[in-house]
Amino acid sequence: MAFLMRVAAGAAIATAILGTLARAAATDTSDLLEDNSMHLVEEEADAVNHLFHNFIFIICGFMAFVIVCWRITIVSVKYVRLLTCLTNDKQRYFLAPYRKYATLKKHFLDAPIGSKRHNREFQLSTAVNMGMLPTRFQFIFLVLYLATNLIFCVIRIHWDQPYRIVAIEVRHRTGILAVVNMVPLFLMATRNSPFIYWLDMSFQTFNLFHRWFGRIVVFESLVHTLAWLFSTSKIEGWQEVAKQTTGTPMVTWGWVVSTSLALFDCLKRCLMAGTNTT
Repeated sequence: MAFLMRVAAGAAIATAILGTLARAAATDTSDLLEDNSMHLVEEEADAVNHLFHNFIFIICGFMAFVIVCWRITIVSVKYVRLLTCLTNDKQRYFLAPYRKYATLKKHFLDAPIGSKRHNREFQLSTAVNMGMLPTRFQFIFLVLYLATNLIFCVIRIHWDQPYRIVAIEVRHRTGILAVVNMVPLFLMATRNSPFIYWLDMSFQTFNLFHRWFGRIVVFESLVHTLAWLFSTSKIEGWQEVAKQTTGTPMVTWGWVVSTSLALFDCLKRCLMAGTNTT
């Protein structure tokens, strides 16, 4: 009888041990599957980020190519017209205006956004100056470019994944797009930029695009920083946020850059209020 009781007790202990081992194996397997899934999601997110960052460069390069081709065409027509007029006093071909080009300039290239308001200041208040109103063509380009950046910030994000993965993807995406948009921002930053002459643009037009590229960079930089802040505080706590902010140079300088960009954008609008500079 005692032997049977010892056998039963041993079987119970063995069953408990096997159950514990099975649960541990199942936990390890689920953790391994979760890690593999997260790794695959991160790889896909990196590939998409690289694709979108190339798209932004392609868009900017294509617009520059179109403007350069337009500039070459206009300069070529002017040069041919000059040579023709210098050698032929009786020519009448260039005397009459080109109506299609005049119509294009009137209704698209140089037209105001609405009906009459044109090249005037746009102020949110007496203390906040947003610069000059763009022309209709400039407005359409800016709207399309802003919409492209907004779409690139949210598309192909794995919104069905855990909060940490979503925050990491948003942080990486907005950070990459902010850095990419800094390239045209810096190219348009100087008053005596050679691109002004090469592209036959006025300084006001050049500075208009510079300002809007800067606003895009500020917006994406703030989203990048806030995504890191919210994800780190929720997952690891505010103590970890403070620790990384003061102890990790990359995070510290990230905060410095993001705060400086936001302050610079706000202060510049206030300081430039009431001026005619775009």
